[in-house]
Amino acid sequence: TIKVGGAEVRMRRPADAQALGIRMVHQEINLVPDLTVAENVYLGRMPGKWTFLRKGEMVRKAGAVLAELGAAINPRERLGNLSISQQQLVEIAKAYAAQPRIIVLDEPTSSLSEHETTALFRILRK
Repeated sequence: TIKVGGAEVRMRRPADAQALGIRMVHQEINLVPDLTVAENVYLGRMPGKWTFLRKGEMVRKAGAVLAELGAAINPRERLGNLSISQQQLVEIAKAYAAQPRIIVLDEPTSSLSEHETTALFRILRK
């Protein structure tokens, strides 16, 4: 049985979990190396309508999320240029930026430094 907010829920597909405010961070990186950090953080949820993308807003918001996580990562940087631990932080930032009710983490600290792990647990406690 899975309960969210005290109510039993059934999820048949990932979109059901997302609609309930649940995000998953897998141990394996599931990002696009040729996109920027900001584009990866907001992949599938980019601000704007139709073909008009508010890129400046996306970069600002991604930068704010990364700063809150304690990650000194430039949101304009190409993801493929980052270390594995930095990419893992971007994966976590992607989940966190969606303002979820629940984040499911699959070994999130496996590729993080001690400093990055401390920052992650600070955010999780908050």
